[in-house]
Amino acid sequence: MAVSQLGGDHAIWIVAALLYVFDAAKLLSPREFLVVETGRGRFAPALGEAPFTLAGRVVAFGALLRPDRAVFVLRWGDRWAHPDAARAAPRRFTDISARLFPLRLVVIWSSVWLFAAGPALTVWLGLDAAIYCAIAAVYPAVLAAGLVLWHVRAALRLSRARIAKLVVEALVFPPALANLVRKVTLAESIEGDGVQTALALLDPDGRERFWDRLERRAEELINEVGRDDPEGQRLLAYMAAARAAR
Repeated sequence: MAVSQLGGDHAIWIVAALLYVFDAAKLLSPREFLVVETGRGRFAPALGEAPFTLAGRVVAFGALLRPDRAVFVLRWGDRWAHPDAARAAPRRFTDISARLFPLRLVVIWSSVWLFAAGPALTVWLGLDAAIYCAIAAVYPAVLAAGLVLWHVRAALRLSRARIAKLVVEALVFPPALANLVRKVTLAESIEGDGVQTALALLDPDGRERFWDRLERRAEELINEVGRDDPEGQRLLAYMAAARAAR
């Protein structure tokens, strides 16, 4: 009976965690992949070998256990870009990452309260007291996040409407606050070809692994649309140009 009661008391925190995961999901086209911040100014592409798909879209996540890490979307397969574009994207990653420190603190604070302190206080003080404590900690953090976003809006290319939307969303739906860093960075438009950028980020071993996965993904897409289809022809030409550039 006590175990059942404990599980019931924690249902709200379990739901919050599930909503956080759901909110963190990103639906990508088959020719998109994520670049995830790995720490200390480093970034790595996340191109899965057997991605989960939903209605023809790839379901992708950033680092769920590190909501303070930036996540970007890159597109590949359109055209092999000028090498300068491949160097510009990592510089943009680094510039954005350097501006995120205050926002990271807000995200970590809210994540700790929603997914660790809240459940712990439920055991210690009971559900009602834990909820009140979490509200007292998280809602001021929403306002702090709004101030931070306003301060860095020019560097992160955030409009006033976008900031207002993010703040209202976090007020109505607190788990969204834990996803705020990735919401900001996923909306960033990154110029240049994704494959060129990914190869520029990786060491030689990482490039080989990435290239193997890319070739399998490209072959699947080409077989799906047909080699004689204009889209298939574009992908074949792109992969030929990519191989020649390697």
